[in-house]
Amino acid sequence: MDGLTIRETDGQGNNRTAGEASSLAIAFAQAGATAGQMAPAQYFRIVVELLKRGAGKLLVVGAGRDTRLYALANQGGTTVVLEHNAEWAKAVEGLACKVVPVTYTTRLEQGFVRPCPLPGGLPSWVLAKAWDVILVDGPEGYSPDSPGRQQSVLLAAKLAREGTTIFLHDCERPAEKLFAANYLKKPDEVYGEVRALAVFHYTAEDVAERDRRLKPVEGPGSKFKVPSSRSEEVGPKSKVQGPRTVVSGVSGEITGGPAGSGTPNGLLTRSVRATVRDLSAPLKVFVLGVPHTQTNRAFSTCPFTIKAWNQCRMLKRRGHEVIHIGVEGSDPECTENVAAISRGEWSALYDHPGTKFYTTKTDGPFAEYQKLYAARVRAAIDARVSQPWEAIVSCTWGDAQIGATRGLNQFVVESGIGYRHTWAKYRVFVSYAWMHFHYGKEGKHAGNGWYDVVIPNEIDPELFGWKDGRLEACPTKGDEFLFMGRLNDDKGVALAIDVAKRVGRRIAIVGQGDPARFLKGNPHARYLPPADVEGRRKLMAEAAAFFCPTHYVEPLGNVALEAQASGTPVICTDWGGFTETVLHGVTGFRCRTMEQFVWAAKNIERIDPAACRRWVLDNFSTERVGQMFEEYFQMLLDLAGDGWYAERPDRQQLDWLARRYPAGRG
Repeated sequence: MDGLTIRETDGQGNNRTAGEASSLAIAFAQAGATAGQMAPAQYFRIVVELLKRGAGKLLVVGAGRDTRLYALANQGGTTVVLEHNAEWAKAVEGLACKVVPVTYTTRLEQGFVRPCPLPGGLPSWVLAKAWDVILVDGPEGYSPDSPGRQQSVLLAAKLAREGTTIFLHDCERPAEKLFAANYLKKPDEVYGEVRALAVFHYTAEDVAERDRRLKPVEGPGSKFKVPSSRSEEVGPKSKVQGPRTVVSGVSGEITGGPAGSGTPNGLLTRSVRATVRDLSAPLKVFVLGVPHTQTNRAFSTCPFTIKAWNQCRMLKRRGHEVIHIGVEGSDPECTENVAAISRGEWSALYDHPGTKFYTTKTDGPFAEYQKLYAARVRAAIDARVSQPWEAIVSCTWGDAQIGATRGLNQFVVESGIGYRHTWAKYRVFVSYAWMHFHYGKEGKHAGNGWYDVVIPNEIDPELFGWKDGRLEACPTKGDEFLFMGRLNDDKGVALAIDVAKRVGRRIAIVGQGDPARFLKGNPHARYLPPADVEGRRKLMAEAAAFFCPTHYVEPLGNVALEAQASGTPVICTDWGGFTETVLHGVTGFRCRTMEQFVWAAKNIERIDPAACRRWVLDNFSTERVGQMFEEYFQMLLDLAGDGWYAERPDRQQLDWLARRYPAGRG
């Protein structure tokens, strides 16, 4: 800090030294802390950078109370503020800065927008100027309807030159993490854990890498050199449109796929595409709903239905073209919603008004319906593809979906295998335990399962927890334990009731089936029928503990994740998917003897509800699992080009298998 001075006065004829400016930063932060301002160390870091530059070119995205500080630290230089809120723009008038009004078209609830435009209203001189420091602290990104910072982070990335320093505030938030991972280099420094500040110093190599990944800023006076295209797309570009519903009138029998072998095989390359796929282009994904339900939250007790519903939502929000095909009345978030089966055709066989129970039968009177579903789904897919191997077809079920995709020259994926019999070439298992179960069953000991992957079922944070899913204030935990699931012996219902009796606690039994034999002689247990979305939220959030004492090898155990997402610890058996979903001693207890179950029940208050929810949000949320599917689907599409050896020169991270653990693990 010694020797650094601000070149101009403060307006009253007094020179300010760097030390004084730093003191001002600290005092300013302390005074504004209650208003959500930055921490003193963060202001200090920004001020130091500005003082080092000495009257440099500073671009600030987002006006605020701290604009005065930045203008002071950059006296004698050029300070420009981009602001979309007229009130904030007016509030900083008169300071030593120029305010440029801009507009934003994105909304945080859209997820990652592709393609993403720059902020509207940018003058050409803003795009042409060589900025020394760029600070991204706007626009607001704290609610679903706020603009979010995708456009401003993209702008900062495109404006960076050799020697530019970019500051990104709130870099720990999921949205900012996503935007930074796609547009910026790896941060060189990070200050703080909550409302954190990331610092990015750009070298010539960083700029060159940026130019390989992003198109340059376009506009008069732009000093960017337009790089040559790295790849060439085959066929028309996917157009992302608003949701539309189509009721198909196609009928007929199931037919085979197009002639020819077609499917890319293992490590072999194919000539359908000669170059690496443009990773900035949206994926084209067909998500097939199950034939026995509508793809909506009313069937939240069917994991295969919710798999389709969630997959549509998470991929659409990541900017991809998502086409859902299923039963009329489905309402997933997607690009196009195709009703292959009418509501009347479905309800004549499967609908059970008033209970939302469902059957999965496929024989007898259901057989013709299954054939009709398969034929119409296939026709809908064929009408929406123009070449082989351009799309992913995500199957959440078997039976009719097998018929619909037989011989189809697209990448057909079983996207959530938690059952015993698999059928597709490309397989997604819900846990490593279940994948290894299948490998043993198949005698697959030699490996080579390069395109078998593990991606767990996703949990929508909005459906669990409290205060609209946010863990802000845990409701008062009741004294009652909770079991929720099918009322079968192998689910461990009797064991859960017995443990509760031994520790003198009440237990609620919720699920589909006859509870009479479990309740007999157990006055401490009560039965509730299957609950709707809000009912599940309340029961799970208020339970003292959640029991999953499954006797068989549970493929994953979705309900255990839902309980933890609700801030409720889990008591379960120590095998199957639970070994990957329940952190022993941190988010619950895994047990093998009655003594262990009883001890866990007596000591369940040792588990922190916040740790339970954080574990699920960080590792099993729709946002996190969406990233995993995106990586896997890209792997498959690479098979249509250079196959297993396809290169990704623009890769910035390999986080799709990373896990984050709450404090206290182990």
